Amino acid sequence: MALAHAIDAVTDAPAGITVLFPAGLVGFPRWRRFNVVEDPETPEFALLQCLDEPSVSLLVAAVQPLVPGYLDHLGPGDQAALAALGVGARPEVDLYCTLTVQESSEVTANLAGPLVIDREAGCGTQVVLTDSTWPVRYPLGTVRD
Repeated sequence: MALAHAIDAVTDAPAGITVLFPAGLVGFPRWRRFNVVEDPETPEFALLQCLDEPSVSLLVAAVQPLVPGYLDHLGPGDQAALAALGVGARPEVDLYCTLTVQESSEVTANLAGPLVIDREAGCGTQVVLTDSTWPVRYPLGTVRD
């Protein structure tokens, strides 16, 4: 995975659409408005720049290319919750996971709390999975990989 390149690319890209998370993010209810920053060379990665707390940016990745079969390994309740939000049925609805780069350069993905972004409506929500075993810290390798 060319993660180091992807991080650099989205960090330097211009801001894109603005998305509102009406309920905020889990643990951060005041973080509601984000610019989605993307680079065409790395479409599977994006940076969410928080407009409510400008010092906060979240690196995210599209779940499907990162973890093939992700949706197939969800429990029925979680599949239904994501389907109700348009995941898999509407092309303007994207499913992301937040990435964390540890001090050791290890990268993990939060697959237990994916972000659903509806580009057409300009809104998003974080779904806390309750019917699946995906972890909060799914190992992806290191930035140097």
